[in-house]
Amino acid sequence: MQLLEIFCDILEKICLRLQQGNPSSFERWPLFVLLRARLDLEQRRKGILELTLAMIAKVTYADGRASETELMAVEDFLHYGLGLSTSHKIAALELFRKGRSSTRTFEDYAREYVKCYGSHPDLLENLVDILIAVAFVDKELDPAEERLIKAAADIFRIADSDLQQIVSRHELYEGYAAYIRERAKKR
Repeated sequence: MQLLEIFCDILEKICLRLQQGNPSSFERWPLFVLLRARLDLEQRRKGILELTLAMIAKVTYADGRASETELMAVEDFLHYGLGLSTSHKIAALELFRKGRSSTRTFEDYAREYVKCYGSHPDLLENLVDILIAVAFVDKELDPAEERLIKAAADIFRIADSDLQQIVSRHELYEGYAAYIRERAKKR
């Protein structure tokens, strides 16, 4: 047991050095290459979640307020779409609130998103899909919401015909939006 504790302590210190960008001679060992890759993956996951939630927040509050239905759709996305635990959902909602109150523009977030994940067109299209789902859930696509979604599609270089196809899918999913609206009334 003592040996395991020593090993874990050493790994912790090495991880800390790797996070701080302090290289050492053992960073080339396969185990540490894997640890660095894991840290990079965790940072990318947090980054994509932060950018996604900030953009969702900007669309949700595009008209100056968020309806109960829109907020429930965001919570459903976190719970069902991302499968977040309660504690992770709380942290994600904090990122959502930070994104809402940030002085950065929606377009700033979209440009950063494409800079980080532009080589994955499926991620770009999925984000637009999520933005449209949140905007449509209250049965209204506010002009401000539509402008932001169109801006994202332009920045992501999604063709107008592809964007219209995504919008059309959401017009067909009116049943889900009705379900969310009913849940919001019961709260």
